[in-house]
Amino acid sequence: MFRVLGLGLLVPNLSPEISREFAVATAAGDSLTATLALLAFVGLRRSWSAARSLTWACTLVGIAIC
Repeated sequence: MFRVLGLGLLVPNLSPEISREFAVATAAGDSLTATLALLAFVGLRRSWSAARSLTWACTLVGIAIC
């Protein structure tokens, strides 16, 4: 649930040789995955009907950005 590696790529001193486009795309993908994971976690805990769909969405987005 805590995907912070992508956000770290936005810090210029941590990764000066990585292109800006790659860093932004990775940070956006990691942020989306983390948001979906949080929603899935809460949804599963509260028995939301969409919780399984959120879990699958989180898994698929996470795999796609790897």
